[in-house]
Amino acid sequence: MLVDILEVRSDWRRSRAHLAHHIITEFSDWVASHHPQGKALPCDWELQARAIRLLSSSQGSTMDPFIHMYQLETADRQHLISAVKGLQKKDRYQEAAHLAKKMHLQPYLNFRELCTPLLLQDKLNVVEGYVSNSPELQQELVRLLDSWCHPDFNLGNLLQQYPGLQQVKHERMHPKSLSKFVTRLLDTYKIDSELCPNVKQYRALGAMKFLFYQKYGEKAMDDENWNDHISVAVGNNPWLQEQLVMMLCSYRDVTAAARWARRLKMPHDRLPSAVLWILSNQRQEDGSEEEESAMAYSSREDCYQLPVPLDQVIFIDNLADLEMHLPAMLQPGCTLGVDMEWRPSFGVLSQPRVALVQVARRDRVLLLDLPRLSEEEEEESGRQPGQRRLARATNVEPRAHDETAQLQASCSGRCEAKNSVAEEGRLLGLMRRLFSSGDVLKLGYDVGGDIQYLLTSYPMLKPALQQSSRVLDIAVLQKQVERLLSAQPVAGGSGAEVARGATATRTTEERGLSLLVLQTLGKALDKRQQLSEWERRPLTTAQLLYAASDAYCLLEVYDGLLQKAKAAKLSVNLEKCMVGKKVQKPRHSDPAPDDERLWKKIGTEVPATLPAANLTRPPESCSREPMSVRNFAVVCDSMLQGLGRYLRCLGVDVHILENIEEHRKAAEIARAERRVILTCGLPYQTLRSQVGEDCCYFVDCKEKAKDQAKAVLRHFNVQVTPSDIFSRCKVCNGNRYMKISGADMARVAVTRRELLRATAGQDDPEPGYGVVLGDDLADEAQGCVEPGGVRWSPTVAPTQDFAGKSWRGVVALPGPEKTMSRASESWSSRTPRYYPACFVDNQELDANTASFADGTALLAEAIPPGVLETVQLFYCCVTCGKVFWEGSHFSRILSQFADVLSTESDTSTFYES
Repeated sequence: MLVDILEVRSDWRRSRAHLAHHIITEFSDWVASHHPQGKALPCDWELQARAIRLLSSSQGSTMDPFIHMYQLETADRQHLISAVKGLQKKDRYQEAAHLAKKMHLQPYLNFRELCTPLLLQDKLNVVEGYVSNSPELQQELVRLLDSWCHPDFNLGNLLQQYPGLQQVKHERMHPKSLSKFVTRLLDTYKIDSELCPNVKQYRALGAMKFLFYQKYGEKAMDDENWNDHISVAVGNNPWLQEQLVMMLCSYRDVTAAARWARRLKMPHDRLPSAVLWILSNQRQEDGSEEEESAMAYSSREDCYQLPVPLDQVIFIDNLADLEMHLPAMLQPGCTLGVDMEWRPSFGVLSQPRVALVQVARRDRVLLLDLPRLSEEEEEESGRQPGQRRLARATNVEPRAHDETAQLQASCSGRCEAKNSVAEEGRLLGLMRRLFSSGDVLKLGYDVGGDIQYLLTSYPMLKPALQQSSRVLDIAVLQKQVERLLSAQPVAGGSGAEVARGATATRTTEERGLSLLVLQTLGKALDKRQQLSEWERRPLTTAQLLYAASDAYCLLEVYDGLLQKAKAAKLSVNLEKCMVGKKVQKPRHSDPAPDDERLWKKIGTEVPATLPAANLTRPPESCSREPMSVRNFAVVCDSMLQGLGRYLRCLGVDVHILENIEEHRKAAEIARAERRVILTCGLPYQTLRSQVGEDCCYFVDCKEKAKDQAKAVLRHFNVQVTPSDIFSRCKVCNGNRYMKISGADMARVAVTRRELLRATAGQDDPEPGYGVVLGDDLADEAQGCVEPGGVRWSPTVAPTQDFAGKSWRGVVALPGPEKTMSRASESWSSRTPRYYPACFVDNQELDANTASFADGTALLAEAIPPGVLETVQLFYCCVTCGKVFWEGSHFSRILSQFADVLSTESDTSTFYES
């Protein structure tokens, strides 16, 4: 009977609100209650065929009840395949994929025909569910996405195969987005990266661009290291070799292009004419550059010099030497500097491992060749050298309670640990003594990140790293000393200025540890070897000197910081600088500090990305001087667009990167426009090295965008007043507005609709034309009102890139002369101060074209008619044309950010005039 009803009625195909849909739901519940344990009503093949025909035209929400009620799992397979193909012909690919998965029809369907439209619509979760139980389809998905990363791939040709496809996400088809998705799939499905050569080629090209920027832009790499990394990136790929030569020519280094063309033995028909001319007239031998690079390194007397002789820098690549030298370094009361080096990945798919661990004492430095030591450990334990890395690639983290039990067992006492050294392996035993010794102080700069990365590279060292003791982070100590010094009034300047001294004029060129060494010891580190090939053996003399200096300088910096604190009669708490020490939580319910959470991860879950422990966030009671919003400008990467829009709501000057823009673009913008970078995840390490720690902030992705905005304001001590709220356009970051009365706006709206009808040849567009605002602010759009008790969320038309039109400064927008609602009623009525340059004259609006002087259209058609009749005054962004008016969203923002708003200097709002 149910099938008879549905075949007659058609309303059940459109919405859940109709009677037929309720009948299906109730009948399904009745079947489930009267036929428990998975039993269903008996039905013949004819009834199943009728149900399948209905299923092909039904909504996705009714699919599961139909499958259960009519036992479609046992239906004829050809009927089910025909139903799936029928859904495909109707462009209902999501329902087709869902039905195929439920009926286990994947082997009988064309994967690319079904899943390509879903990928174009950015429905990745549907495709992942479709291939979840099939390794063959998982590999096919990776191959498909990899083919879209080929340099000759044409998206337009692909879209011609699907003329009726709607909501295509063109920006998600960029190789940058595709390569990230492929990388995640490789890690999730444990697929060999050799299956995606185009993604590897695209990543290698990105690595080459970064290397070119480091050498020719930043001038931060010498020729020797640059040549090593370029050789690895290019490999034997003819296309990359050709790109290398062309890029060298674009940087006007034709001589180097000719040298590389000769070294790579490239065919002459693939070379530019300028390179061919040099090859025919010059014969230069390779190798002279390496000698010049080594001479240049040793002659830099203006940089920090290693105080111990080179013969006291001991390279250890076997366990016997390690057992002989390391115990002598662990005498009670000793202080050691610990650092680590690894080959830079430059975004390639394979993650490099820690290649070198440096341990420095006052009279010598040990350099531990950890890859060779770990291989020897595996050989002794009866495993083949390559098995550990394979096990690491397929490793599944144990459950939390299992790890807790292991941690409790490993902490049973130092005596048991010593007795088990022979059983657990010599390397693990020695590393346990190094990191867990309570009699030896270990110093490191952002050492928490190094420890996490060491654990990711060598999981067998987990028991040793879990018991780490007395590991002090120099970066945290530096912040503590500077905070105490800045709190003390010093004649001739603040304590922080005196602490930096005469070297402040040079600090703009240095970053991280090198900057700290310059401030403390007067000479910066020579960081040219930082990006060298650390897995190359043997290491060069320049690499040995750099590695030893990087660890030894920690000892002298530690002494310098303590002497500085002692001279100022400051009390430094070293326990707060220890990695893994629990810090008492503040009264509010903010999450634990990043370093504490990181240390907990060492015992539970370790992410497979670059270390993030050095992103420790300072406490909210920051010692920075209060800063007005008008003096604060940031650049957000593409992963923090929600945060960027929240900050714009509070009046912050925010440049948000587009999804297709590279992360290095943030560093270029930050340096050119003096902005602070807000980022998260892997890019933080690179960006911080380019702009400095003070100009790069790590955002916790686990927090909501609203809480992220509060954390940023507290960290930089930015003072936000009620008059700052909505002083910037959330869409384009503009801060120049035009005030238009309700009557004038109604006339402009009529003009705009007439122009749209004339150009598009269609009926009057509906209110809300454009793109709906995304993220968690969509339901709280700035102009929302509640006419008749119904909330309306406005939409805006797509806009172009307005990065070049952004204006500095803060504006407080005056509004209609009416009483503020709810929370805004409590604010004072004192008139705020305005900046005349932020307002434009109404004469700049062309009434005939409904656009501003620069051609930007005023998006008046997005205003609902009910709003035009009730609102007396509108505010129009002259940069993008978005229209604002007073609504309930203002009071919600006041309430949400009440704990970070400052009302001491200005209690007015931008609606008060």
